Amino acid sequence: MVQNRSHARLAQGDGDKKRDNAVFLLPLFGCIFSLPPMMNLFNHKVLVFGIPLAFLYLLGVWFLMVLIAFLISRKSRKTTSPSPDTTLQTADLSSDQNRQM
Repeated sequence: MVQNRSHARLAQGDGDKKRDNAVFLLPLFGCIFSLPPMMNLFNHKVLVFGIPLAFLYLLGVWFLMVLIAFLISRKSRKTTSPSPDTTLQTADLSSDQNRQM
């Protein structure tokens, strides 16, 4: 039984490290993909629905960064969500403070 708990803690620690690495690498990749050598790959006089290809590339990089950040934060919220008992206790405390005023 104790071994299962320690393995669960190790697995959670690995997830925290992976998430920390992802949070660190996300802006780094965003910077790399917006450097001029990468931009030059899409700097052609091509219009897609009247929008320059380079602009669509930047918009796509930005959208992917926001999406990945959202997914990372969503996964982080799932692992650190408060228990229902804690939420109820917090609500009770705030309602007691309002009554005292």
